[in-house]
Amino acid sequence: MTNNLPITSGMWRGRKLQTPAGMHTRPTLTRVRQAIFNKLRTPSMCGSDWSQLRVLDICAGSGALGFEALSNGARHLICIENDRPTAQTILNNAKILQCGDKLEMIQKPFERVYLPQQFGLIFADPPFEKPELIDYIIATAPKLLATGGVLVLQLPINHPTQLPHNEYKDYGISRIYYNQNIKYVSNYQMPISIY
Repeated sequence: MTNNLPITSGMWRGRKLQTPAGMHTRPTLTRVRQAIFNKLRTPSMCGSDWSQLRVLDICAGSGALGFEALSNGARHLICIENDRPTAQTILNNAKILQCGDKLEMIQKPFERVYLPQQFGLIFADPPFEKPELIDYIIATAPKLLATGGVLVLQLPINHPTQLPHNEYKDYGISRIYYNQNIKYVSNYQMPISIY
């Protein structure tokens, strides 16, 4: 593990997170995280008061996106990470930041996780080499959004998606989608979105 991933905003700005050893994770670049959180703090997304925000980080890796949300004032974070050493990295990062009371770590495949609650903010950054998992996340993650909640989904730039969105941004081989759940209608597969 290395300590080289800085938190870019909020109360822990500048604090360094551990990243998992090896090549099986793809930590979101610092400049990309900065852009994501600049976008999320706008009034049309999450705004500036995150004190009641419940956050879900799917395929969490180091947990950097989720910890960045906590640093900006989010109330609670659930990280889902299947890989045991990578999940341990998340727990180590929670110790570094002394935020274990705000973190729930689930170490199992996302496909086997039951989440009865909804979230105001969901991050999903699945492994690009697992198209079936990507498609499963595209189909299920929007259903976990609370009304007004935001899904930030990082996919390979060439992966086809029917996820409704009005906004995305490309960064190298990745495309970041922003989807906001304005209304969920039970006979629809996906939430209606303005972002």
